[in-house]
Amino acid sequence: MEQPFVLERDGRQRWSLYPPIDPYGNGYVAHLRVEVHDDGLDAATTATIDGYATGGAADLAAFMGQLTDDWRGWQGSRVWHALEHEMTVEAVHDGRGHIALSVTLRRHRRAYAEDAWSACRVFVVEAGEEMTALARDIEHLLSARPPNGG
Repeated sequence: MEQPFVLERDGRQRWSLYPPIDPYGNGYVAHLRVEVHDDGLDAATTATIDGYATGGAADLAAFMGQLTDDWRGWQGSRVWHALEHEMTVEAVHDGRGHIALSVTLRRHRRAYAEDAWSACRVFVVEAGEEMTALARDIEHLLSARPPNGG
């Protein structure tokens, strides 16, 4: 099994993406295990993303790649959502060489139920080489054809 992507800060703040799995074996959707950890915060969910058959598994990778391409900055925020909104990534450029990635996780399959939960953690990364490496690692994780299973 391929290793997860991990963005870690100070040995205690962590965003982990595990290799996608094709739950139905048809390539149209994939499930991606996601975790966020920080002082007193431990959240995990399964994000539903487009599968390799739709060409969409790279959607998150393309979003991250666009942030890399625009390393000099942009106005406002840019947002990516998993298909069922179990994970949202919002990016804001500070105009001084850093990107704040706000990662929000919600419960799988019931993200907006009455008893829904969400957890958010902001990770600040350098807009140049660090963002490039992050985007490359996520692209590598998502580019392999996921195995069947749930």
